Amino acid sequence: MKKTFTSFCMVLLLCTLLPAFKAAAAMPPPSGYFNMISRSVWELTQVPNITTETARIKTSLQVADFEPVGLRATANTPLVINVEQLSGAGLPKLIMGTYDRQTVATYDLVAGVNTITNANGGDLYLQYSSATPSDNNKVRVTFQSGYHTMPLYILGTSTHQDWLDMLAADTLSPNATLVSDRTFIVVSQVKAEQYKNENQDTLLTLMDRIMKAEGDISGLDNSLPIHAPILRNKLMMLEKASGNPDATSLGRVRIPTGSIHWLLSPSYILEDGGWGMFHEIGHHHQHWAWTWSTCIEVCVNIYSLAAKRAILPGQQGMSTSDWNGIMNYLAQPQAAKNFNASSVSLFMRLGMFQQLWLAYGDSFYHTLHKRVRAEAPAPSGDEQEMRLFMLYASQISGENLAQFFRNWGLNVNQSIYDEINALGLPAPAIEPSTLREDLVATITTPANNAVFPAGSNVPLTATAFGPDAIAKVEFFQGGVKLGEDTTAPYNYTWNNVSPGNYALTAKATTRGGVESTSAVVNITMESVSIISPANNASFPAGVPIAISANTSHAVSKVEFYADSVKIGEATSAPYNFSWQNAAAGTYTLTVKAIGQNGDTAVSTGVGIVSGGQFPQADAYVRDGGSAGSNFGTATGLVVKKDGNAGFSRITYLKFDLNSFSSAGNAILRLYVAGAGSAVTGTQWQVWKNDADNWTETGLTWNNKPANTTQLASQPGRRSGYVEWDISSQVAAEIGGDKILSLAIVSSVSGQTNDATFHSKEVTEADLRPVLLIDALPQISLVQPVNNDTLPEHGATLIQANASDDRQVDSVQLYINGEEKARFTQAPYQWSWANLAPGTYGIRAKVTDSALHSAWSDSLTVVVVKDTLAPVITVPPAITANPAPGASTVAVNIGQATATDNAGVASLTHDAPAVFPVGNTIVTWTATDLSGNVSTATQVITVEYLKSAFDAVTVYAGSDFNNRQIDLQAQLYLNGALIGTGELLNQSISGPGLGNCKQFIIPITGDSVTYTPADVLQLKVSARNTGGETFRIKFWYNADTDDQITKGTARLAKYTPVNPDGNFFYLRNAFALQSASGSEALQQSLYVTPAYQEIGTWSTIAQSATAADIPAISKTAGTSGVKTTLLQVKAYPNPSSHEFTLTVESSTAKEIQVRVLDISGRLVKLMYTNPGQVLRFGQDLQAGIYFIDVLQANRREVLKVIKQ
Repeated sequence: MKKTFTSFCMVLLLCTLLPAFKAAAAMPPPSGYFNMISRSVWELTQVPNITTETARIKTSLQVADFEPVGLRATANTPLVINVEQLSGAGLPKLIMGTYDRQTVATYDLVAGVNTITNANGGDLYLQYSSATPSDNNKVRVTFQSGYHTMPLYILGTSTHQDWLDMLAADTLSPNATLVSDRTFIVVSQVKAEQYKNENQDTLLTLMDRIMKAEGDISGLDNSLPIHAPILRNKLMMLEKASGNPDATSLGRVRIPTGSIHWLLSPSYILEDGGWGMFHEIGHHHQHWAWTWSTCIEVCVNIYSLAAKRAILPGQQGMSTSDWNGIMNYLAQPQAAKNFNASSVSLFMRLGMFQQLWLAYGDSFYHTLHKRVRAEAPAPSGDEQEMRLFMLYASQISGENLAQFFRNWGLNVNQSIYDEINALGLPAPAIEPSTLREDLVATITTPANNAVFPAGSNVPLTATAFGPDAIAKVEFFQGGVKLGEDTTAPYNYTWNNVSPGNYALTAKATTRGGVESTSAVVNITMESVSIISPANNASFPAGVPIAISANTSHAVSKVEFYADSVKIGEATSAPYNFSWQNAAAGTYTLTVKAIGQNGDTAVSTGVGIVSGGQFPQADAYVRDGGSAGSNFGTATGLVVKKDGNAGFSRITYLKFDLNSFSSAGNAILRLYVAGAGSAVTGTQWQVWKNDADNWTETGLTWNNKPANTTQLASQPGRRSGYVEWDISSQVAAEIGGDKILSLAIVSSVSGQTNDATFHSKEVTEADLRPVLLIDALPQISLVQPVNNDTLPEHGATLIQANASDDRQVDSVQLYINGEEKARFTQAPYQWSWANLAPGTYGIRAKVTDSALHSAWSDSLTVVVVKDTLAPVITVPPAITANPAPGASTVAVNIGQATATDNAGVASLTHDAPAVFPVGNTIVTWTATDLSGNVSTATQVITVEYLKSAFDAVTVYAGSDFNNRQIDLQAQLYLNGALIGTGELLNQSISGPGLGNCKQFIIPITGDSVTYTPADVLQLKVSARNTGGETFRIKFWYNADTDDQITKGTARLAKYTPVNPDGNFFYLRNAFALQSASGSEALQQSLYVTPAYQEIGTWSTIAQSATAADIPAISKTAGTSGVKTTLLQVKAYPNPSSHEFTLTVESSTAKEIQVRVLDISGRLVKLMYTNPGQVLRFGQDLQAGIYFIDVLQANRREVLKVIKQ
């Protein structure tokens, strides 16, 4: 599987370590596996192929199984090669073209002459390898024609002059090649020419020594065949156009042109440290069984360190700065450590593997590699790969390394630690995690330049680490030994120290006698000093600041100063002062002691901030050769972006916000100490760091936290304060872990855009970095109590307490989101009266003078409701009749009364202004002051007066005198028969109008309710009684007054309803007249023994055309004018669901269908056409309905019942 690795910045790690190098003698050729007989003749012995060799040494990346011959094929020219089998079997392959630099083609060669033509040509390589190689398999390859020589330097064969001559003679070949016993190098001839004056023997010998050193640490000691050194195959190292240096497949190490001195200049290895080459070659020795994914670029440096020890003996493998960072990491709380976290730098992680080497030497890694080759374990996944390494490490060391791995933060499953413990191994004699390559002693307390009151005790603490066990740590003041400690932690207390300045050191001694003395820590014992607050203390704005001073002798008074301005004094011990209402900002506090004789002494200043925070830690980091260095104690913080390695700087600050509960505005302020001339052309960006576990004395470029979110930006300036508004992020951190980590980055690259800010280490407080925080105002509700129950109609006091670090501007009280009161000064209280029942949410809002607002928590109160409803007495039911011609009537319904124990707020009803025909339910509603509601109903009935009908009057005559007839009258209301009457055995006279006879036919029927919308129809029929047929005439005259002359014009009625008087007037819609019109309106027919319709009269107002008269029915054979009727059917009837309505008519006019309830109110209006089916009634309530069907002037009325 192909894997590619990048070297990142590691090439610069050792650039400051430049010892002299003593050249070693060139190693002899291994055994002649690839021998040049002449420039065109090569004798080859078979070597392992890539797969076989990789499987043996248990690496993923390989060494090559082909070598260059120093020739190049000419494009489009036959290349003639002769192959001879000298012994054994197997034939070689030809590779034409250099990987990564030319197009590559591979050809299988045959015994005898081979002719190859390639359009591209290219450098030539021979590959003679097998999965089962044999030293008996040998061939001779002779290049006969079609080629050119190219520069080829072979260690032990070529001379420096040969190389110069080849480069001068061949200016056409694109590449040049150098070959050692273990490697070969292919670079452009341009670069070979550029570096031609380097010592090629030294260069190639160094490459072989790197290969040997990394093979040695891998346990390739020839103790068994599987542990044989890599001598038959070589590593290919070549120039590539661009990108990062890397190691990849086919046994290649690729170095970009920009770093080509790695391959061509011995000074890169001897003077610049050679780390890049050590690293990339290391990938080809790296075992994968115990290299988990986050450790690929870490474990490879086990081989880099081995090469460095071999090539640059005496040099420290990892720098002191690296070890300082490692020890700071290990000193963290266990929960904060995670070996595989991206925030833990590669070189910091390398410390774990180097500590194992310090504890157990080369043999530890020899055994580890040999055991992997012998046992061939195949763990799957990171956890299993870590398990393999941890178990093997414990077994190889013979000691229980569980605590060592825990110290490093290898957070694997507990079962793996259980396995280690189950091995039953003893704990290490020296805990490996305490080892480092250099011996370093450090005083950790007190801090440099610390100030103590004279006469007090000073506790001293130191750490000591080295490559061996620490025997003791001694503490000195100047050259005077104060005391010592032989066990960590190393402590000593210096008691009753006199006034003065002192220089403290600590000296560590290993059990082997090696010594190292710490850096000097200076302290001052003052005769007068501030004992509180501490330096860099912070206070919310407006909070009283308590200041306490101490003197070493009696004084007359002590004066207190802020920025040289006197703020108070104390005349007797204890010397205390409370500074009230300090404005927001930074201050340097001092105290002056005035003695009895007038002598004065001034304390060292103590920096404080009111309404803000000094950084808990600040430091800058620098790349390049200083990438492992810490600058945390510097008095300056530097920012710069530079395209040249080693000159970029980033500043980091960390703030502890635990003393703040909220933030309105938050301003980061730094003071410019100095800046380059081009600084105004850049932007200073403030970034948030998610990782905030860095320390001021442990932060380096290599372990710096990642910048995750840009918060603000300001243009660069050369002097004064710079401020960034980071309010949102500060508020978020106060609501989170309360630790804010920031980075300040310059955005534009340039050599003179650098800037230095003062750090927290400067004496003057107003120059230190500071985070000024205007906190949000605070407010709380103190009355009423949450979930309190209050009586209805009562009152309660709502009271709030509010405060601010500056000034409260206003307080507002809200109930259920509605503002009820506003105050600009205390007390903040309001009386809430006439409480209404319900549940209420109460909140208070405070706004300070900076217009920052905050809300109190919401509290809930419940006002208990009166649940007793009023009692209503309604007027009695009323029946009313509409006026003639009207369908509604106004009714005085009277006045209801209501009574309630809490008082009636309202008494209303829902009566309409006028009442329609039918029953109307009037609902009276009473509401009391508590909102309780009761209802009562009153029935209002509106109905038409009942009508009964008198006799019908008709006039008739006959062609014959003294004939006998029966007359029948039938009265229909809306198509329903409501009354009948007969006049039997009546004699009629002559046919003329002058001698006709009056007939009065009585009607028997119940009284009915008749409305103007109803259709009243009268049907008159006649039959003879003597058994003979004769013709009779009937006359109709539309009288307009009360006098009856001839014909039927009206029906008498008992109750006047419509239009007036005591009659129903029948309309003259049925025209009884002859064609000539000479007589009055009449109808003639032959009387038969069966009743025949004479005519039908109707109250429907319509034109007097016979064709439009709606007949009730006609008997077949009836003579006279025959009309066409509306044929209306509704079914099923009754129905519990819906009705189907069909209407047949001889005309195509649109049909209107009205549905009326029993009170005559319209409940549905529909339209249809003749012949169509209409379905309706699904939404009708149960009851009786009338279906009024109207087409032009024709009407039919049906009654239907909804169940």
